[in-house]
Amino acid sequence: MQLFKNEQAFLEYCRVNDLTGTCFLIHGYCFQWPLFTQGNFYSIEENFGSDKIFIEEGINKSGRVEVTVSDYIKRIQSGVKGMGNWSWQPHLSHAKSLNNSFTVPEAITLNNIEKSLVGELVLAPWILMSATETVTNMHQDMLSVNGIVGQLQGVKEFTLVAPQYALEEGKFYSTYELETLGIPFECVVLHPGDFLYFPAHWWHQAKTIECSVSFIHSTVNLYNMTAFLDDAISQMPALIQRVQSAAKKRGYFGYRIKWLCNGFRSLG
Repeated sequence: MQLFKNEQAFLEYCRVNDLTGTCFLIHGYCFQWPLFTQGNFYSIEENFGSDKIFIEEGINKSGRVEVTVSDYIKRIQSGVKGMGNWSWQPHLSHAKSLNNSFTVPEAITLNNIEKSLVGELVLAPWILMSATETVTNMHQDMLSVNGIVGQLQGVKEFTLVAPQYALEEGKFYSTYELETLGIPFECVVLHPGDFLYFPAHWWHQAKTIECSVSFIHSTVNLYNMTAFLDDAISQMPALIQRVQSAAKKRGYFGYRIKWLCNGFRSLG
């Protein structure tokens, strides 16, 4: 794990080193984002409180209920635990107001992919809000994407394990368990403004220390481009479903999306 005290230290290191295959943390990187001032509970409720989202009443469970963002925030702040939210993508549904609300270091992304229609829909970011002690169990991300977390409010702990180790998907591991198994791991605590990057296929789990708002994003770069394209073909049905779901949130309809999805089907 590479730790950088600020963006300048990161940029200086990147001039002579490739970080795309390395986990790293940049302290304070997100402070420069317009999203940082918009991404706290108060501003989210004020600007997006009427948005409808699906939440899991019990993390990683199948039962989902539809609530407003405002109601969900009230549940979080009242101490309700064990809720999950993976359904809110305001950068799709509020694209105009959130356009250019964040930046990703050029060293870890391919703009030609990220700014394409496929990139806009498949790699669209999420805003994840969680109550204290909420956990996200150990897993690897679909489509071989690299992971990004920008901490906007609260405190969150991430545990990262290299891809070559065999772990149980959907289990939350204590540090004691990982040490007993002899599995090396990185444990990092994210505070507001911190920016975390981890490469494709890395195992990761998270625990909320203080009521949290996190920006969750994915990137494609030269490190994972081949794996991403391979997965896009081999996981075609899931990819098409993601494109169609994101297109609906973004308000894209008609021949453009039909052509895109039909094109994917012919590739598969």
